[in-house]
Parts: sequence; C-alpha cells; structure tokens
Amino acid sequence: MKNNRKFLALSLTLWASQNLVMGNAALAESGIETLEDFDYWQNLCELQTQSENAEEALLACEQAIALRPNDETIWAKYSYTHLTFEQYPETLAAVDRVLNINDQNSQAMTYQCLAYLGLNQTEAALDACNAAIETNSYWGNRTPALAWRTRGQILHQMDQTDQALIAYDRALTLEPNDSPTLAYRCQTLVDTGEYQHGLSACDAALNGNGQWSADTHAIAFAYQGKAANQLGDFATAIAAYDSAISLQPEEPEYWIQQAKLLEDTQSFAAAALSYARAVELAPDASRALVGQCSVLNQQAQYELAKAACEQAIAGNGEWWAIGPAQAWRGLAQALTGLGDYESAIAAADRAVGIQPEYLAAQSDRMVILWYLNDYDNAIKVANGITSTTPVTEENVSIIAKTWGNLGRIYSAQGNTSAAGNAYNRSITLDSSNSEVYANLSAHYWRTQNYSEAQNAAYQAIHLNSRSEQAWQNLGAAQVALEQYPEAQQSYNKVLEINEQNASAWAGLGNVQHLLADIDNAKTSLQTAIQLNPDQALALRLLKEIEALEEAL
Repeated sequence: MKNNRKFLALSLTLWASQNLVMGNAALAESGIETLEDFDYWQNLCELQTQSENAEEALLACEQAIALRPNDETIWAKYSYTHLTFEQYPETLAAVDRVLNINDQNSQAMTYQCLAYLGLNQTEAALDACNAAIETNSYWGNRTPALAWRTRGQILHQMDQTDQALIAYDRALTLEPNDSPTLAYRCQTLVDTGEYQHGLSACDAALNGNGQWSADTHAIAFAYQGKAANQLGDFATAIAAYDSAISLQPEEPEYWIQQAKLLEDTQSFAAAALSYARAVELAPDASRALVGQCSVLNQQAQYELAKAACEQAIAGNGEWWAIGPAQAWRGLAQALTGLGDYESAIAAADRAVGIQPEYLAAQSDRMVILWYLNDYDNAIKVANGITSTTPVTEENVSIIAKTWGNLGRIYSAQGNTSAAGNAYNRSITLDSSNSEVYANLSAHYWRTQNYSEAQNAAYQAIHLNSRSEQAWQNLGAAQVALEQYPEAQQSYNKVLEINEQNASAWAGLGNVQHLLADIDNAKTSLQTAIQLNPDQALALRLLKEIEALEEAL
C-alpha cells in the first residue's frame, strides 16, 4: 500500500500542477488578481462549494493548493468539492493525495468511501468506510457519523440489513437527530417489512436536524409514503409521494410508486397521469409500462394498453413481485377487449406458463375460453381454481370472481341449477361484487323467481348505483311483478346512465304501453329501433301498436 502511494504521489503531483496552471489561466482571463493568501482561497473554496458553484470552488481550492501543496486539509476540501459535484474519479485522486500526506486521515477515507459508492463499487466503498472507522483519526470538520451512515447505506445495498441498522444506530449515537441517517434507517426498515417502525423513523427524519443531502429529503417522504401505504393510510401515502416528487421531479421511481398506489386505490385517471410521466422519464421501465397497460385496460383503451404491455415485455426487466407474467396477462386483457380472442388466449397461456400460481391470469384465461365458446375447457380451468386453491385474504376475491364467471358460463349453457349455485358461492365468498348480484338477478328472472330477481337487483344497486345492468334487471323484474310505475323509473334510470341503451328504450316503451301511454311508447320503441334495428321487443311491440291503431 505504501509503495502504491509513493507511485501515486508522483502522478498526482504532475496532475495537480497541470490543473493549477489551468486554474491560474482561467483566473487571469477573468481579471481576478491572484492573491497569495492561503486562508482566503481555502475559505472561498468552501463557500463556493456550499453555494454549488463548481468551477469557482475548484479554482479557489486549486489556488490554495498551489500555495500549500502538502496541506492535507485543503486536499481534503478539494476532494469534498469534487464529491459534492459527483466528480467521483477526481474525488478519488484527491483523496489519494491526502492519504499520501497522512494515511491516518479518516475524513479522506470517508470521502473515498462515498466516491466508490457513487461509482457503484460497493466492495471498495465498504472497505474504505471500514478503514475510516477503524483508523478513527483526524475527522477534520466531520465526525465518524458520516462513515457509519455511509456504511449502513452500503450494507443495505448488499442486503445485510441487520448490520445496516446497527451502523445507522451507531451514527445516531453520535448525531441523534440527523435527518439523512434517520431517512436511510427508515428506508431499510420499510424494505424489510418493518412498516410501523419505518414510518416512525421517517417521521423522525422529517422532524430532525434538516441537514439534508440532495436526495435524502425525497427518500424520507418516499418511504414515508411506502410505509403509510402498507399500513392502509392512503391519504398520508399520496401526500408523501407528492412531496417526494416535488423535491425530485425527475426521479421516475417516485412517479411509479405513486401511480401504483393510485391504481390500487382505483384512482385510475390520476394513476394514468403518473404512469405516463414515469414512462417519459424512463421509457424502458417495465414496471411503469405494465402499470400503464393495466390502467389503460381499466379505461377500455385497449389499443394503447396493448402497446404499453408489449413495450413492458421488451423493457428493462425490472418487475413487480408477480414478474413478467403480469405484462402477458395485461396483453391478454387488451387483446380480449379488442375482440382478438385467439391472440388473447395465447398471451394468457404465456402468463400462466411463466407463473402457474398466478390466479388472476388463470381466471382471465377461463373467461377467454368462454368467449371462444370452449365451455368445457373454461369450466375445467374454473374448477381447477375453485377446487384446489385455498381461500386466503389475498386470493378470496379472485376465487369469488371465478365462481361468478362460472355462473355465467353455466347460464349460457342453460344449466340454471349449476348457475344459481355458482352465483351464490361467489357471494358467500365476496358480498361486495355488484356485477355478481346483477347476474344473479338475471338468473332469478330467467327461472321466473321475480321477487328474488328484484332483491338481487336492489343489492347490486346498493353496491353500485351506476350499474346499468342492475337497473335494467330491476325494471324487468318489476314488469313481471306488475309494478309498472316503479319499472318506468328503473328504465329511466338506465337511460340517465346511458341514453344509447336500446334495450332500456325498448323496456321503457313496453312499460309505457302497459300504462296505456301509447304516444310515448311509440317514441321510445322507435328510438330503440334507431339505436338497434334488430331490437326484437321494440319491433314486435311497435308492430302490435300500429296494427291496433289500423284496426281502430
């Protein structure tokens, strides 16, 4: 090591003299008089560094070095100035000059550690931080806290989380309210699933000494958001991500995390905006692209969703826990929405092939087989999900949805008994799905159990007051129960939601006919036919009304 440093000393002397000549020339060109005042240049170097004036800071440091080329303090400041402006190779060169003068300088070793970390050379960084801590001699205007904190960061990156937390605790014994250390401690705790402790650490960081580095303030908010999200405090999480983004708006990871939270809380329009920004910043980010695909599918923008999932598959390969199977599932959903069922089943097969335990992809595959009229295989897939999958909090909604879709398949086959059983099994597992209640209402109507059809429709509407299907089924049940004024209100409600619903116009025309409101009945039936020339009920009733009028 000593021999290496002697060799470096010769190289660095030449390097420094070249830099200083350039620095003097630049100063001369600027018209600034060269002062032979070491303290002046040293202080100017420090002040310009604090003011983030890189060129002026480096020139001032070089002037001080020219006056005292063997002063380890100014070389240490010079290395710190390079470090501040992320000039890591230059930092390492300046540190070697310090250590050639004094190989016990722990402050310089710490800067060396940080520079190696900036270059992603974690092993070399850890060695340098360990050397600084073990040497524990001459820290300048620093304390060992910086070395301990940086050691914690490195150990966290190396997945040695227990040791990382010990390092942060050692740093905090030296500087108990240090905001950056507390932020990194929060990050490590959250990444290991200690959400409550992590949240407390992030809160402490945000209320600490406020001595933030460029990115640690944003880290404190981002991990506060991540912890709050996991603990179910979505409002705090969203606000925290907003704060992280305001501090580092060019950091795609914060946009991705915020978008995922918004997607999970079904704020799809807001999620779409955040994913779009993340993709702008990181066009090959697979997690951003697959999230964008998912949200676009929710918004029925299937062409755009298809493109996003295809880009995700070709992206950087950094995925959420489910892996690339999520992108193939999203592609299958987009292709299904576009009516390309053959391509959709191929994509769904790929998703299940990659991740056989991916229940959501299996459930989607069942639906696509149903759309392909392959009822036997659809039922086989559904039975595989419902009979072999243990019901847990994580998968209960998918199992319930599978039972609900199985009910629709049985209904399409005319197997009313099996359909009713499947719908009820779905509701037993998850009583919050409006669509299943609406389908159950239709099932009861087809089996002429009109009171139960009405009750199921009411339950669907209670869960989703904007459900067209539920209001329409309620109207049909009320007609069967001869509750004509109530049925008219139900059909009008459907048309408030969607005035292009030809079946609802036909149902309204039927009720108006039954209430002897012939003129309005004809208008409603004609509207239904304009929207759908093949609307059977409207064609039949209008023909009957016109025949009756001719007979009179």
